[in-house]
Amino acid sequence: MPGAVAQFAKSVTFYYKHTPTNHPLKNKSIILIKRFFVPITVITLLLLAYGIYFLFHDRLNGNKVPLRNPESPNIFIQDVSFNSHDQQGNLTATINAELATYSKPKDLMQFTQPDITSYSDLTHQPSWHITSEKGQSNKNNTIITLSGNVQFHRIATSASPAMTIQTSQAVIKPKQSIASTDQPVIIQQQHSTIRGSGLTANLKTGDYTLQSQTQGEYIPEPSP
Repeated sequence: MPGAVAQFAKSVTFYYKHTPTNHPLKNKSIILIKRFFVPITVITLLLLAYGIYFLFHDRLNGNKVPLRNPESPNIFIQDVSFNSHDQQGNLTATINAELATYSKPKDLMQFTQPDITSYSDLTHQPSWHITSEKGQSNKNNTIITLSGNVQFHRIATSASPAMTIQTSQAVIKPKQSIASTDQPVIIQQQHSTIRGSGLTANLKTGDYTLQSQTQGEYIPEPSP
């Protein structure tokens, strides 16, 4: 289209130079040229004005174009499942979650409704079942932080009874099989309930240490 307009302009220029001034067709041509170029000029100016307005509208109104948050998650995975194995290929832990997000700048994985199962080094059977509302882990899952209704369920074996530890937040070090919290905890085992604050637990042996114990309750079994 621009080439056609340019060719038309060259033809008009040639006709105008080689036509006598008092020629009647020349006067009509001048009127036709004015009628043709005036609308094009008006349209061009309108488009130019609209372009300038569009480009500077946000700036003139003090609005900034929203940029992507560099700390926002880079990867979203639904119904995720991770397995961890030892050097012999035995399963040591599994992590399931409704949603997992990964943030590359922080190198941080966040979980929604994480469900963790730990396996015994000796029997290679599930030993602990751990759940919470939220969780996050750093690189290589060396530290896992859980928050919101955190519950540790030790699965009963012939050597040890079942046990449940409840708290609001906890930190797990999978390689050391250590769980710790500085929050209030409730420990339930068989017929006893212990309330305290702060805890460090060995997930392999089931041993735990309370920083402070505030209350203990024992309910004996009913007589047969």
